[in-house]
This record gives sequence, structure tokens and C-alpha cells, in this order.
Amino acid sequence: MKKMIKKCLVAGLAIATVVSSLAVSPAKSEAKVKLSKKKVKISVGGKYQLKVKGTKKKAKWSTANKYVASVNKKGLIKGVGVGSTKITAKIGKKKYKCSVKVNLPSYKNTQPVNSNNQQPVVTTPTIQQPIAANNVFATNIAVKVDKLPSGQILFTIQNNNTAAVPRTNISVIYKDAAGIPITTDSITKYDIQAGAIDYELPYVSSANVQKIDPAQTAISVNISTSSSYRKYYTQYVNAVSQSSADGKLFVTYTSTAPCKLTIRGYVFYRDATGVVVAVDDLSDTVDAGGTKFDDLRAPYYTFDSPDHEEYDPIPYATSQVLIQAYTY
Repeated sequence: MKKMIKKCLVAGLAIATVVSSLAVSPAKSEAKVKLSKKKVKISVGGKYQLKVKGTKKKAKWSTANKYVASVNKKGLIKGVGVGSTKITAKIGKKKYKCSVKVNLPSYKNTQPVNSNNQQPVVTTPTIQQPIAANNVFATNIAVKVDKLPSGQILFTIQNNNTAAVPRTNISVIYKDAAGIPITTDSITKYDIQAGAIDYELPYVSSANVQKIDPAQTAISVNISTSSSYRKYYTQYVNAVSQSSADGKLFVTYTSTAPCKLTIRGYVFYRDATGVVVAVDDLSDTVDAGGTKFDDLRAPYYTFDSPDHEEYDPIPYATSQVLIQAYTY
């Protein structure tokens, strides 16, 4: 009788152990289920594959904000707009969450480019103006001053450093042929890449332009190492120009960028030999994924002469648009 009781007790303990292990097993299995990542950082348009580990059950995926990030039925996250949101994987009654932060992508190509992304040489700054510089980076900034047939002053600025320059401050004293000062000016350019050329078209009165001798003009260059807050999307904007019969220029900006952009740039008008006869500056905005139209009057002379009057149109053979597109 004692042996039977002992056998029953052993069998009961074995059954209890099995039942206990069965009761614990799901909890242990459930504890192992987790997402492949709890925090994800991607850019607008970027993608990240999120996975559920520790189970073969299918998850139901959802996003808390579809305007920041989307997720498909396989857990593939895509950045839609700047901001933060949460992606949830639901398995049965359990939910597993991942925090997602979406940023704007940044691009290195910040110098003005034309529609086919080639950097044309308008005037090559082979002649280094007399420059006072505040550091070694500034000594490697070449600046050339041209007086165009239109009566405008054009600055061509080239970064001959092996690194990008965040901010270039140029101080100018315009002088006449005898070296006598006429007036002063200041120019600030941002994010000129290594070896890149940028331009500036400062306003100078027509009376002063006629007196200015570019060869006598004194220039001081100061480089600031503090970076700008601009994020460039120049490659995402295509600028196309078309001239009318009377010389008026129509420009179309087409953007595929995910945000509203500021457009800055220049139009170079050339004669039949390719010489730049006039320049106009561009300033506009274009919405995310949008198209914007702009028109510019025909280039004109900005001073009187025996051959023409002020505001007479300048004949030109070709025009070329160079732009930068950025946001903050």
C-alpha cells in the first residue's frame, strides 16, 4: 500500500512539473518577442526595414502619423516628412513600438548649378586681386571683378581650398584708374565648396560704375568657420529658361524636393561670341513637388552713352540660368 502511495505521489509530481512547465513556457516565449530596433532615424525619402524577432506570427503594422513616416504590411518604414512618430507592430493582443525620427537629407553640392548640373565658367578668376586676409583659408579665395557692357559689376569668387568654406565675407573699396576711392561695398557668400565658383552681382549706381577701375579695386577677405543652417536641395530643382521674341526671359522651376525651397541664382546673357554682356539675379520660392514660373525683362544698359540711352535693351544670343535651392 505504501509503495502505491509513493508511486502516486511521484506521478503526481511529474504531472505537476509538466503542467508547470507548460504554464511557464508561453510567458518565456512571449518575453523573447521584440522589435529589431526600438529607435530609428531616417531622412525624408529614406527607408528602414523593421522586423519582429522571437516569433513566426505575422504582425499588423501601423504608424501614429502617416505624414511623418509610413509602414507597409512587411514592416518597411519610409520617411515622408520631418518630425517624430511611432511605428507599432501588433501580434495578438500585444503591441511592440519603435520611435522614428525623420530628418531632411543634406547634400554636398551647394554651388550654383544649371539644369544639367554642370558648373560653367563665366569669368575665370586667374588674376588675384590685392587681398588682405584673416587666415590661410582666406588667402586661397580668388576674387575677380568685371565691369560688364551693361554697366553692371560682376564678382567671380573661387574657393581654391581643399575644403568647403562655410562663410566668406568680402569687403570692397571701389577705386578709379588713379586709385582714388569712390565707394565701398560688402559681400557675404555661404558654403562655397572646394574648387567651386560662385558669383555676386552687387548694386552700384551707374554714376559710380563709369568711374570704377576693377584693376584698382581693393578687396579684403575674411573667412568665418561658423557653418550656415542651410540644407541644400539644388539637385532636386530643374530650372529651364526660354526667351520671347522681344528678349524677355521666362524661367520654369520644377521641384521634386519634399519641402518648400528658396531659390537664389543668376541669369548670364551672352553675345554670339559667348561673352557675358549682362547678368540678372533670381530670387523665388517653389513648393514641395511644385512648379513655379517667373519672367524677367530683357537685359538693358544701366548708363547713358553716345551709342545708346539708359534702359535700352541689350541684344543677346543665349542665356544661362544658374541656381541654388535650399531651406533652413
